[in-house]
Amino acid sequence: MDVPIAVEEAPGGERAWLEALYLAGDWGPLIGASRRALFEGYGGELERLLLASAYHRTGRRAEAEEMFQALVDGPLRSDVLLQWADVSSRRDPWLALAWLDRHEASFPDPGGWRAGAQARLYLRVGDIDAARAHLPRHDLLPLHVPRRHPWLGALSSAVVPGLGQLISGQPVEAASALAVVGTLAGCTAWAATGGRGGTAAVIGTVGGLFWIGSVYGGADAAVRFNRHQVHLLEDSLDRGGLPGASPPPFPGEVEAGEVEAGEVEAGEVEAGEVEAGEVEA
Repeated sequence: MDVPIAVEEAPGGERAWLEALYLAGDWGPLIGASRRALFEGYGGELERLLLASAYHRTGRRAEAEEMFQALVDGPLRSDVLLQWADVSSRRDPWLALAWLDRHEASFPDPGGWRAGAQARLYLRVGDIDAARAHLPRHDLLPLHVPRRHPWLGALSSAVVPGLGQLISGQPVEAASALAVVGTLAGCTAWAATGGRGGTAAVIGTVGGLFWIGSVYGGADAAVRFNRHQVHLLEDSLDRGGLPGASPPPFPGEVEAGEVEAGEVEAGEVEAGEVEAGEVEA
């Protein structure tokens, strides 16, 4: 695998150490190692990209995005786009999709990571058809994926406390919501019919707050149900061997893939020329 000359000349197998830290997700030590390489003068574009990626993953987004902007037109452009999309996917899947879709034709995808990442991101935003369109085999995803609508869960729990939670597969939460809201409603009615207006008002207020919580819980249960379905689908993609899980390939592998592909094509041409020469002879 081809790597930048600055990394090849780094003392003590620095590149292997950086790659080990990156693949292990040890972002703190990776920041230290990358900064040391840059400070001591043997670091280059690769170390800057790793530093930006680690910064973003540790919450230093402003510094990271400034570095990404500075690196995006450099020799590691493909890796910069992949890293930027990957770190953005954690807080804004739509932004990551925009990056990948916008630059889809500007760099190759020799290992299939970009297509796999796009499929996973479309799953997270709920577009199953678009996710399936980015898969090399459509049988990696089921034809029917159960989903729940948060607004329907909230409406159901507004009519019958706990019903939205029950629809989303949360029977314990449903029973709890129904029991609490029902008990408070009964106590409110008992106090009101007994002439205890102040007590009824207090209990009714508490019951109303629990009813609002039940409505919110119905919507939240639907959101969690959908999130769980996404996790199941991503596990299915992982079992099917689809690349695209975080983090992306170690920086330099995309460009290395381009070089290797170019060498193969050149070799084929040379081989063809030799064969043609043999025929003429």
